[in-house]
Amino acid sequence: LFNDANYSNPGFVPYFNETLLSSYEALPDDRDHLVNILAFCLLPNHFHLFIRQNQDGGFAKFLHKLGMGYAKFFNKKYGRSGRLYESTYKAVSVGDDAYFMHLPRYIHLNVADHHCHEWREGRVLRWEMVKNALDLYPWSSHSVYVGVSQKLPIIEESEVKHIFRKPDDYLNSLKEWATREFGDK
Repeated sequence: LFNDANYSNPGFVPYFNETLLSSYEALPDDRDHLVNILAFCLLPNHFHLFIRQNQDGGFAKFLHKLGMGYAKFFNKKYGRSGRLYESTYKAVSVGDDAYFMHLPRYIHLNVADHHCHEWREGRVLRWEMVKNALDLYPWSSHSVYVGVSQKLPIIEESEVKHIFRKPDDYLNSLKEWATREFGDK
């Protein structure tokens, strides 16, 4: 919903967003997407997004809508007011193909921090443990990369296929990078 230049819920009408999302197939085809979302991972205390801007200022508009929408939801749910985030978001521009290929792996592997943080040092001893953690985590775009259809169309799948042509290409790349020092045992 927030990835549409024309979307607005200024008074944060209860259940309005949920109603729209539950019938997302009926959303107009002429939505004006601010960004293409290439990968995401929502974690308990932060999130990662890999996005491509579709229009001037689209990146900032999308993140503003997302941040404000979540803050309104959270504040209403917990009877509070005010800011949720300590500071502004951190954005890094993708400058080359190697970094472009690396980002989905890095974003998805953040889930492994809760199960096997050794991936950050390339010391994964049991790849299946890491893969299972990623496969079971519902708040990540990893499933799209391994070929599972989306319940809610968030990821621009044509962009995913430009990064990794087949799910096995992604999985092999992910495994190779996560186990880069000691190999799979």
